[in-house]
Amino acid sequence: MDGTGSIVCLVLIASTPSTGFYNWNPIPKTPSTNCKIRITDVGNLYSDMSDVVFSILPETNINVLSPNGGESLTLEASQKVTWTSANIRKVKIDYSINNGADWVVITDSIESTGRQTEYRSIYLMRILRLVIR
Repeated sequence: MDGTGSIVCLVLIASTPSTGFYNWNPIPKTPSTNCKIRITDVGNLYSDMSDVVFSILPETNINVLSPNGGESLTLEASQKVTWTSANIRKVKIDYSINNGADWVVITDSIESTGRQTEYRSIYLMRILRLVIR
């Protein structure tokens, strides 16, 4: 349904051989939690649809900007951690002093507005050689 309560149907493909599968690519950039698929023969005599709704979710990602390799951090100094994110409300930040074999929590939860162009930051304390995840 759209915002007015009307049912919205989009045709994925007008006709395809009946092989039992179709590679739906690309999935539209229309987020919804109320999606169904309907398959109909081209003569419109027979059809079936999904039994239960599924979701199309917006793309999510996190990209560490700094520190991101090559930096030398000073013991007990402060270090700004920056990243971009898309469609993520909160992030957890950890660091590693052994190339990712073990992780130490810096913060369990910090706001990340989800706008890909906004940079968020916190300050690290007592860091040696680190890997951010």
